[in-house]
Amino acid sequence: MVAADAAGYRIGPRALDDAARAEYDGLFDAATGLPKRALLYDRLLMALARTRRAGTAVGVFFLRPTGPIDDSVLTNAARVISGELRLDDTVARTGPAELVVVCHMRDAQESRVVARRLAQALRPDRALRGMTVSHASGAGGDDPGEVLIRAASATPVPLDDALTTAPGVLPERLRSSL
Repeated sequence: MVAADAAGYRIGPRALDDAARAEYDGLFDAATGLPKRALLYDRLLMALARTRRAGTAVGVFFLRPTGPIDDSVLTNAARVISGELRLDDTVARTGPAELVVVCHMRDAQESRVVARRLAQALRPDRALRGMTVSHASGAGGDDPGEVLIRAASATPVPLDDALTTAPGVLPERLRSSL
């Protein structure tokens, strides 16, 4: 049985299902099931708050392909990446071909180690070898929007460079561009 309230809105199980579905669709990408920007921002905000209490850092990594990529390849990349992260880290889809990873780290220096680990995990998939990674780190007190902007605007590094470069060392061609 479905009744209507004074404004004429449906009240009942179907109405609740529609509301829950609308909320889910607003937070998760339909094609991949990954969090969208709003949920990513919320999780980054919580991660930054955690760093303030624990004295740690948060890494934000943007992964982008250099060419066209379809949803199934992006979904596979997210699955592989998720397997490399802690349960409280986040992989989100923020654009048609863009993944963003938010992960907890001991300190900002660990970001290169994480980038290398992501590159190692994605390397076996030929469709993902052309991806680039850019990153930034943040800590308690940092504005989440600014951390995202720093990571998005950082110099993208091909995943193969992240794999072959020692942690904390940029390839020569990137050092010379700074």
